[in-house]
Amino acid sequence: MNKVFKMMILPVLALSLFSCGDNSDTDTVADYTDYMEYQVYPDEMYSQTATKYAIVITNPNCPHCEDIKSYYFNYIDAINQNDSRCKYDAFYWMYIGFRGTSTRTKMINISSSDEGCDVATIKQKMIDEKVNKIENTYCYGTPSLYVIENGYFSDIVVGSSDVAKALALV
Repeated sequence: MNKVFKMMILPVLALSLFSCGDNSDTDTVADYTDYMEYQVYPDEMYSQTATKYAIVITNPNCPHCEDIKSYYFNYIDAINQNDSRCKYDAFYWMYIGFRGTSTRTKMINISSSDEGCDVATIKQKMIDEKVNKIENTYCYGTPSLYVIENGYFSDIVVGSSDVAKALALV
């Protein structure tokens, strides 16, 4: 009987030692819902009050955006802590849908493989045209980082690795 009891109790003890239990003290991963006050909508892209700010254009179904979203939130936190490494006075995020959705159709959709649409050319075109409206803003897709200075477009960074580099606090 003693042997049978040990054989029955040992698995129960092992499970209790290695089971999940209460994980309420563990850190949670930040998500967009934790930073809703930093969400802007397309019509607000050029009307924020900061002198120089960045807006990342993201999509909830974009795996590249999901891979680097911690950079967005870390940057917001750094700005709120007055971190001197921050290049922008403020940072926001904006959801856009896929081509053809109402948010996306407000922008001029292009691809960097389109003739004459490489990022450097389009960046200079938007600077020269003093773009300050969503309708005149070119969109390469997500993620893309737009820098706005004094209400006008001043820079763009396209792609997850380049956006992550632009937001890295080193």
